[in-house]
Amino acid sequence: MMTKVLGRIPIPSNQLLARDESESLMSIYSTKDIVAQSFLSLDFPAQYVATMNTPALNNVGITDFYNAFCRKNGVSGNGNSNVLFTPAAILGHLYTTFLLPQQSLFDSLPKTNIESDLWGICIKKGQCGNLNQMARRMRNALGHNHFTVTKSLAFTFWDARPPANSVEQAEVIFEFTFDGLMFKFIPEWKKVVIPLLIGQQGAAPDAFGAGEL
Repeated sequence: MMTKVLGRIPIPSNQLLARDESESLMSIYSTKDIVAQSFLSLDFPAQYVATMNTPALNNVGITDFYNAFCRKNGVSGNGNSNVLFTPAAILGHLYTTFLLPQQSLFDSLPKTNIESDLWGICIKKGQCGNLNQMARRMRNALGHNHFTVTKSLAFTFWDARPPANSVEQAEVIFEFTFDGLMFKFIPEWKKVVIPLLIGQQGAAPDAFGAGEL
């Protein structure tokens, strides 16, 4: 059996591969992690509103509240940990804006080219260069749970026809950094979806002024 040497200790190659795979899996948020984050993301604004409505606490600043909330829930204030933009909150938004609209909305999407820098998207495999293709692939990926999120907040989505069970069988793979997804892709998608919804419904969405944004 071939071995690779780390320091002075030879490690069989099959054990090294297994360790690499284990470390890779540890860097990815599990379903359990994302479900727990979802409760945390909703609990934060709920508790903050309750705090603001409590006379003895209504002048607690957002920073003090955030720090107290993190301490109470065992959330580290360092690195990528936060309770505002968790992977669960971001995925929840993507589920809402890609899966709730009817198929007719996606049928009406233009086939305009997507600029990677503008949309913050990196196509790793396959063809997904126009808006119509990308939206359909994203909808499929979310619908089949074909995505991963690393603990450094890198988002990978993949799609295949017929639906495949592993990313290795994917026809299309695309990735986002946290900044690319939050500050490029989602704002650009909003510019597309809100006008289409207004066109379908004949009025601006009733979402606390979202139709004016």
